[in-house]
Amino acid sequence: MRGLQQGQGRWHLVLLFCAVLPASALAQDDGSRTYQLLPAETRFVTLFGVINQGNQADDPAIVTPGATIDTSLAVLRYAQYFPLGGQAGSAFAILPTGKVSGTIGGQSGGTSSGIGDAQIGALFGLIGYPALSAEEYKAYKPGFSVSALLKLSAPTGAYSSTQQINLGANRWSFRIGPVITYSVGENFLDPSLMTFELQPSATFFTANEAPFGAGRVQQAPLYHIEAHITRNLDKAWWVSADMVYFTGGATSTDGIRNHNYQRSLGLGASLGTQVGDVYLKATYGHVVERNEDGLYKKGIRLLAVYAF
Repeated sequence: MRGLQQGQGRWHLVLLFCAVLPASALAQDDGSRTYQLLPAETRFVTLFGVINQGNQADDPAIVTPGATIDTSLAVLRYAQYFPLGGQAGSAFAILPTGKVSGTIGGQSGGTSSGIGDAQIGALFGLIGYPALSAEEYKAYKPGFSVSALLKLSAPTGAYSSTQQINLGANRWSFRIGPVITYSVGENFLDPSLMTFELQPSATFFTANEAPFGAGRVQQAPLYHIEAHITRNLDKAWWVSADMVYFTGGATSTDGIRNHNYQRSLGLGASLGTQVGDVYLKATYGHVVERNEDGLYKKGIRLLAVYAF
């Protein structure tokens, strides 16, 4: 890290990425440049806030038709990169806290606050994602890369079976998928760097054994495609156009299918800059198309990152 800081202020690299987000303005997308390659041994801490309104609380897969839910979250994330067989990898942990409350059909659906569902995860480079020192990283010319993402969510969040709206999901989930990126630029610090990112994934769920008004709720896998086009404006600013699409996730209650297959499309935009040692980013997202049981959400996400 210190080598990158010499002659460049505090590491322009911080402008190149944002944290993995368990709850976002675009409906649980990870965000642009989230998994961009960083030097081995890099560590960073992220603090961000999320303010959303829609038919979904913190869980990325639970949609409550007819609900209006207000979500306010503060999220802490720690991540570290490491070499792995010549490729780069990273591991991360995420802990959200906050409050959700809302109405369903005009009636109170409950209020839930405290700690949310914690997450741990890892990213493993497969193609074009080499383990680099700080000095090697400055000269590395990016191109096509593929890595594998694994993420596990644990039922640590505040939950009560006596109400429909909860901060926690009361179940485990596991997400897996590739991260595919094509970068155009002389290096990752190029003031005209452009990236094209595609991230398909599938999330699998265990059953909720204590749902509101029933004995057991099971959910089918939820499929997710996320895409971003990003562009550096100069050494201090960059922007991105963001898209996320969800499909699947139908549920069954006590063995009876609910026929609530989801489909939703969200669009958004992001703006990032650096102030001293801290990278700042703002994202706005809005679901623009959905079916009757699909997600509706709009909101903002504010993020601060410190790398060391």
